[in-house]
Amino acid sequence: MSRGSAINSVISGGGGGLLGSIGSIVGGIFGGPIGAMLGQAVGNLLQQSIGNATNGAIDELHKEHGLPKFLADQIKEKVSEVIDGLQSKGVSSDAADAAQSQFGEDMKSFQKKFQDNLVKSVLDSISGEDTKDAQTKGNGAGKTSKGGSATSSGGWLMAIAKAMGQALGDKAANMVHLSDKMSQLSDAQTEGAKTLEGMDSKSQAAQVQKDKNDQNAREYNLTMTQFQAAAQDYNMLNNVFSTAIKSLGESLSAMARKQ
Repeated sequence: MSRGSAINSVISGGGGGLLGSIGSIVGGIFGGPIGAMLGQAVGNLLQQSIGNATNGAIDELHKEHGLPKFLADQIKEKVSEVIDGLQSKGVSSDAADAAQSQFGEDMKSFQKKFQDNLVKSVLDSISGEDTKDAQTKGNGAGKTSKGGSATSSGGWLMAIAKAMGQALGDKAANMVHLSDKMSQLSDAQTEGAKTLEGMDSKSQAAQVQKDKNDQNAREYNLTMTQFQAAAQDYNMLNNVFSTAIKSLGESLSAMARKQ
């Protein structure tokens, strides 16, 4: 497997499969301290992509769907603060340039998909809440010209929080899938080793079984790497989303008390 396809398999697998702190993983592929430095640079690039995608989604919701400007500005500020705090410091410009050159296009593709999915999830949530509200009150909810909702700041925050929670849920589901796959491969390795013990080591059947065991071992290691990546990604997103939502909720509560 090539370096690019190895990284791609981790980045694009399952529910997104991104990496947060991936120095050791990329280092294992590229080798040594240079690989670790490049891993940190790629981690920074991924974190920036998540921040840009989230803030891009907020901009789109504000400009096209009626998200209040003050709320959009607060969300983007909090997200940017969290992303900045997660960035690995001391990454050389050469490593950053190399990461951009190797994986920049993949990051752009991920960023657009993540932004589109986040916008859609928020709008779906808002639409569902408006439908419930209209059924309860017996009238239609106010809509913006492009299909958004003239909902309250609290409603917007709830919809955004639900969308972020859904993104985390998708990644958690991917982790469960990868964990199950690791368990199956581990069982296959154990069974394969037992099977090989009862064979003539010089026979063709033994060589076939050995090749199969080696393939299972390689697949297990790749799946474990993907699981570690998904776990890092989940932790990073959880940090970004939970910190931003908590800060915004406190800000809205403070504003409500002043009214």
